[in-house]
Amino acid sequence: MDDAVEKRKESFKIFFKKFFSNKYTVLFVLIILLAFTIRVYYFAKLYDQPCWWDECDYLSSGKSLFGLLDYKYTQQRPVLFPLLAGIFFYLGLKESIVRFLLSFLPSMGVVIIIYFLAKIMYDERVALIATFLWSVFWVFLFDAFRFHTDSLALFFALLTIYFFWKYYVISKNSNRLWLIGVFLALAFMVRIVYALFVVLFLVFLLLTEKFKFLKQKNLWIAAVICLLVLTPFFVWSKVNLGSYTAFKSGYTSYEQKAEKLPIAWSVFDRFPLFTQNVLLIVFILSLLYILFELAIGYDIISSELRLKSNLFLLLLIIIPLVYFVFIERSAGEPRWFVFFAVSMFSFIGVLLVQIYEQIHKHNRYLAVIAILSVLVIGAYQEIRVGNASIIGQSNSFLPLKLAGEWLKINSNENDIILTKSVPQVAYYSGRKVSGLPGDAANIILEINDKKPRYIIVAPFDQATQDIFEFPGKHPENFKPVYVDFVDKEKKQPILAIYEVVDYKFTSTG
Repeated sequence: MDDAVEKRKESFKIFFKKFFSNKYTVLFVLIILLAFTIRVYYFAKLYDQPCWWDECDYLSSGKSLFGLLDYKYTQQRPVLFPLLAGIFFYLGLKESIVRFLLSFLPSMGVVIIIYFLAKIMYDERVALIATFLWSVFWVFLFDAFRFHTDSLALFFALLTIYFFWKYYVISKNSNRLWLIGVFLALAFMVRIVYALFVVLFLVFLLLTEKFKFLKQKNLWIAAVICLLVLTPFFVWSKVNLGSYTAFKSGYTSYEQKAEKLPIAWSVFDRFPLFTQNVLLIVFILSLLYILFELAIGYDIISSELRLKSNLFLLLLIIIPLVYFVFIERSAGEPRWFVFFAVSMFSFIGVLLVQIYEQIHKHNRYLAVIAILSVLVIGAYQEIRVGNASIIGQSNSFLPLKLAGEWLKINSNENDIILTKSVPQVAYYSGRKVSGLPGDAANIILEINDKKPRYIIVAPFDQATQDIFEFPGKHPENFKPVYVDFVDKEKKQPILAIYEVVDYKFTSTG
């Protein structure tokens, strides 16, 4: 017994000695601890922050899958995120735990995967820089504490790239290549936009192998497995939503976009938004350096791993750019484009390593100071912008959360509520909620049709002037039962709940 214990102690000593002898591993662990510490700090402050429209739509849809809420599933939402949320709620987990599982953990997972991906694409130094920047990347930090799908989808997407790179680009014919199909399907079932990865892989393979990849049996197996994983989703969509591709309802065709919307050049604004000042300059220089490397090595790209990495990450920017600028024609929200940062921060790492090596030839300490200065200033700017955004917007929809919680206590299960903020009120009240029309005549028709017990008047989600004025024009039909105020003096109301006391209207005024 004593000998066995001593052997285990010796094994641990050898492991830790080997671990701490590798400076890159130690730095990686320190960066992960930094990422974890930052996220824990904000999570402790924001674990119960009010959810926005899209967050509540996902969560309400998830609850509806398990009969926990009477809510119409939104067709454009792919199923995996709501399904996972619904499972967790069905198991009785609190919202804060679900937030931790679906947002916090995937955010940490992305930071970790970035290191291993950049490491096999370039080296440990580039990987450390990219990982450090991802640990403080403000747009991604913002998502780590909200029920947005971007962190989870990117987590699966990065695993797809990692396994593609490790088991195909580096070592062809690996029996583990089927993992690409699994994780690409999972990414697609969280965010539809990751269908673009199919185009990304095809263009990359055509440029580096022409049509030789078509002879790779394991790639075909991965494609088949991807379709098999997706099949239950398509079947469920057909049975429950009426179409195998019901998610397309949230996307208009290219022809419709071309007729109605201008080309979305504003998508390019995401690059300075992501990198702020110092890092933006370094990114632009790094992009020029990457293009230079590809230009002088254009004829050997297929045989040089570094050039393949440059090409792939460049395509990871170009292909989504083409889609969002010319086809989707929408700059959307910054979080839609977080995958740009996979390439951006890796390119920054490549250039900084090159700069370090050049300065190191003359002065080692000056080289370290130069690189650290760029990273520290860049990280400070990211955290400063992130903190203002994360904290500043944390309670932006608090009145709706409080109203929903009041309604949950002061209503019956069969009561109906009318509001412009359907997902939020449905999620927090647990009641049947219907949309409130924007004009007086249709408000009356909706009230006569639905027979709601309450209506909510608030300046959220494109509420109209007719909605604000409607209860005041029909005082005999409504009784104010709840009012929330912006100010402590309670002179500036922000939200009001009216109980419907009479469904007969004398006029439509």
